[in-house]
Amino acid sequence: MAFLHFRIGNSPVPRISFVDGYEFIFDGDFMMKSWKHPVWLALIVLVPVILMGYIAFHVHELPQEQERVAARHPVPARTGKTSLRGTGLGRPVSGKRFSQEDDCARVEKRVEEFFRYLDSRSYVRQMGLKTDTYTCFRNILRKLSENSPIPAGEAGEPAIMIRNICYFFRTLSRSERRLILETIANEQGSLESNLKLFYDWLDLEGKCPQPEGSRPSMDVCYKYAGFFVNTTGGRGYLLRRSPILRVLISYYCVLIIHKADKMGKNNYGIDILPCVSLLKREFIRYSDFKNYRQYINQLVTIEKYYLDKRSPAD
Repeated sequence: MAFLHFRIGNSPVPRISFVDGYEFIFDGDFMMKSWKHPVWLALIVLVPVILMGYIAFHVHELPQEQERVAARHPVPARTGKTSLRGTGLGRPVSGKRFSQEDDCARVEKRVEEFFRYLDSRSYVRQMGLKTDTYTCFRNILRKLSENSPIPAGEAGEPAIMIRNICYFFRTLSRSERRLILETIANEQGSLESNLKLFYDWLDLEGKCPQPEGSRPSMDVCYKYAGFFVNTTGGRGYLLRRSPILRVLISYYCVLIIHKADKMGKNNYGIDILPCVSLLKREFIRYSDFKNYRQYINQLVTIEKYYLDKRSPAD
């Protein structure tokens, strides 16, 4: 039995104990229990990561279909040529704004379709949710965005470490955690593609309209990414999950922090180079990923970027 106990004066504050596959959190007179499922954390990372594969297939398939149509029906040359190259959807540059808006609407539609699919699943219906899964999803994102973790400073502030250790149990309700657990447990066959798609969905922030404001900001994503790769609490969550889930989540966290760093928004100065080196070895060890080569190439590129920055000028 592993046991961790924090006490201030005579009043107990969060105590964590792992017994026979269960995780208990005590906070005063309140106790929360959650199964230590190897994959439930995926949805929460990026935040919550369950829609990627379903959309990825269709988004990837679209340009190929348009190329086949274009080959059968060539477009006559026009005055003032506009290149089709770089638009992503096989349309002239003059129509790029429309294409982007159209693509945004298409992605959002796939997201809604995915949650309608979840609503039809028996394991979801048996949960007796008070609302549909898409509404639950937006509520989860809102809570996570409003109460983002602190991705650094545990060494100087023990209270930050305590907060990070208990973070998800304090932030999400029992039913929300159960929805995440059950969804990933029953849809884990597409875990890799789901994570990829949800990362792409998060990356639409600032590019596509979102009237309901459900998509987390870059700053929120950065804090969660730092939480998982740079804090005791975040790393502890991942170390108790399956190796495949841990590696994939860490990979996308690295991408998010790297993007923030290049934008000058690595506000906590998180150093991801050690994590990149470790991830390369992890991917080599677990080489059955569908996008294995893409992961390795991306990590090599990121590693070179930071090594070049640290190399003395010639």
